[in-house]
Amino acid sequence: MSDVSDVPEYLRDLPSSRFKASVMKLTPDEVRSADANLVEYICPYAQFLAVEINTRVQQLTTQLEGQFTVADAGLAKTEILEGSWAVLHDHHLYLSAAINSLSAFAPPEPASRISLLLKDYKELQQRIEQVQQDLRDYLNRHVSMMSLKESRLGVEASSRAIAQAGSVNRLTKLAFVFIPLSFVTSIFGMNFKELGTGRLSIWIFGATASVVLLVTLIVFVVSRISTRNRGAL
Repeated sequence: MSDVSDVPEYLRDLPSSRFKASVMKLTPDEVRSADANLVEYICPYAQFLAVEINTRVQQLTTQLEGQFTVADAGLAKTEILEGSWAVLHDHHLYLSAAINSLSAFAPPEPASRISLLLKDYKELQQRIEQVQQDLRDYLNRHVSMMSLKESRLGVEASSRAIAQAGSVNRLTKLAFVFIPLSFVTSIFGMNFKELGTGRLSIWIFGATASVVLLVTLIVFVVSRISTRNRGAL
């Protein structure tokens, strides 16, 4: 096996280079133990992966806490939540598969490298499950906040619609007064002797307008009663 110093500096942080360096540092006893159980040779690499997964889980935890404890839960970004869940799910699947595979080669000694690695993997798996549970709570809170905001917007929209309907209703009631008067005015115009422009008396205008208003009022009341009866049915 070549010396790790032969590897260019910009490649020494790669997992393969770090694994090679760890293998080079094995003591003679560890080499003999690994020769007896070849799976122990991959323990350093598996340990690197555990460290990487732990770092990634810590980053996701910090990111989620920033979304839900600092910011408003309703303002959390959905893509961050979905991406976090996908990453945690993939890591959990990998750890489950790795634990099942390593368990088949684990010796009975609790202090063996494989047993210690299994312990780390199981603890990391439990931590991921806890973060997943927190994420479920975050998602439920996010959905609740979004539903609450949508309900609030719906109530505001309904209030505006009711206010507009009230305005239209008031205008309609005023129209029942002004439209008949406008109709009567258009018929008679300004042809009244009291105004010096005609021979008709202005009381004729008042009487005609009163009759038209009364007929209009009756039509309005009848239409309202008819509408209520249809609504009751």
